[in-house]
Amino acid sequence: MYLDPFSKIGGEMQGLIGESDKSTILCTTRKSKHPMKFPPALSFIFILLCSTSCLFDIEPSYDYPPNDRSVLQGPRLGTLPEQLFTLQQTATLPFQGGLTQFGNRYLLEGYQTTPGIPFRQAVIGRGQATELPSRRFTSTFLDPQGNVWGLSIRENAMDTLYQFRNGSWERYSLLTLERYYAYLRDIRNEQFAFDTNEGVVLWNVPQKARKAVLSKQKARFFTNTYQIGYEDRTVLIQNRTTQQVLHRLPTGYDMWEVFEDTQQRLWFVVRDKNWDGLLYQYDGKSSRLLTTLPVGSFDSGRNIWHSSVDKNGNFWISVDDYYSVYMASGKWVKPIFSTPYDKVRLTRVFIDDQQKLVATDSKSLFTITP
Repeated sequence: MYLDPFSKIGGEMQGLIGESDKSTILCTTRKSKHPMKFPPALSFIFILLCSTSCLFDIEPSYDYPPNDRSVLQGPRLGTLPEQLFTLQQTATLPFQGGLTQFGNRYLLEGYQTTPGIPFRQAVIGRGQATELPSRRFTSTFLDPQGNVWGLSIRENAMDTLYQFRNGSWERYSLLTLERYYAYLRDIRNEQFAFDTNEGVVLWNVPQKARKAVLSKQKARFFTNTYQIGYEDRTVLIQNRTTQQVLHRLPTGYDMWEVFEDTQQRLWFVVRDKNWDGLLYQYDGKSSRLLTTLPVGSFDSGRNIWHSSVDKNGNFWISVDDYYSVYMASGKWVKPIFSTPYDKVRLTRVFIDDQQKLVATDSKSLFTITP
């Protein structure tokens, strides 16, 4: 998936997006040929008596995350076997910040939040870094052609789309999203998708008009080939062009992460009732459960995001703020690096247009090789 916004799920995700568990009770009684009738005064007493004899189907409610961490079944990050990878620095970032990948380019957004110091953004690609004029947008992004866009919501009570041209931000169009919020969800050459309170709005860029509105439950994630939804505890995989339903998988309580590899296999993580992450793979015909994600240290919620699959079929994912790798051999490992990079903590791992692993620690760019 070439677009991976910073969304906190569990995450930016991704977020980027969850449904809370709710306790539900199904109370059933056997039907009688001679139903009993009660005076109104006795109705409440009957309800209380029924509560001791009815058949209950209780869906447990859990904290976010559960206070009792022992219910989590995933292997602990600290116990994973170590796997040595080669880390090679290829560039130093012009300033410290977070990277988002857009095709073969990256958007660098500075961490600097000191009052009086301008917010910094730069586009990095092809060995060059182009710093953008300082301006905070709801979303800044690049389309597949390399054009840079900025989305500003509630600007003078309107949503406005800007384009970076000739060294400055130019207003491109007003948006009629009819929302209380709007976040970028997907990018195509001539179409952007915005997540709003009314649904996922598809915006036709050349026509400067909305094209359609999709159900948020049926358009949770987009990849090159697929549109992935999650509704009624069922994963829904559709062809993103034709909207044809390709696969349904009843499982889990929420969906956390999705990645499509070069073989059009879909790797996706579903949360179970205990807040474990279950990794599945869809091969275009059927899906299978591969493994349970590791468990790290976390406070307010679990971060499961920023996944990639390298050319050897190894699945990289940030779990509770540390990267783990599910090897093609079927085991989880903790990636480590030789000196002088043995202390580097990776914040993002990407797959570039040559199917090579690219990584950052928010200060430098690296390549990773087995």
